Amino acid sequence: MNVSPSSIPIAHPHTQPAHAKEKPSEFGYSKRDAAETKEVQHDKPSAGKRYSDEETKIINELAARDREVRAHEQAHAAVGGIYAGAPRYTFEQGPNGKKYAVGGEVSISTSPVAGDAEATIRKAEQVKRAALAPAQPSAQDRAVAAQATQMKIEAQVELREQKAAELAEQLKQSESDPDADGMSEPDRSAENGYSTKQSIANQLITSEFIAQEYAEKSSFQAMA
Repeated sequence: MNVSPSSIPIAHPHTQPAHAKEKPSEFGYSKRDAAETKEVQHDKPSAGKRYSDEETKIINELAARDREVRAHEQAHAAVGGIYAGAPRYTFEQGPNGKKYAVGGEVSISTSPVAGDAEATIRKAEQVKRAALAPAQPSAQDRAVAAQATQMKIEAQVELREQKAAELAEQLKQSESDPDADGMSEPDRSAENGYSTKQSIANQLITSEFIAQEYAEKSSFQAMA
């Protein structure tokens, strides 16, 4: 599946059942696939046709795999919202002629929101939730979550820098016009001192938070 540079696929590993034979796989999600796979997959043989014990076992395994794959990919898509694409599946045909999903992926955007650090932070949080939404996230899922964490950290740093620049500009304007706010010099000095202390406190809080996020990112990479 081709994806845009700003998106990466969150894939459910394509692990075929033990019975699977070597044969070309079917990729994509065509209109024909969509129509056929809307049916509820189950392990009951078609009316009027009997299957051997081995064929029944294969059908049951494929049906279970189909449910697992679809639940996994739909969890990604549902939580990812506007940042996630539609699930795409790899199918295998069973002895009963039906197609079962045995692998899948969901593409999800991991690029920052241009010019908006706060929106980027919100997006990163949603992407991370989407990556970890399935009951059993894969190694690729955890890697995407780690990437979202990194994107969030970078956006938080950018946001802090923007606020610091705005504060510096306000102080500069205040110093150039000392009587503009009607405050006495002692009062202004006290306020500037408070602002400086508050800025330092914010930096310490940010540093601690970033350290925690990096630790979390490292744990995801270790698990991947």
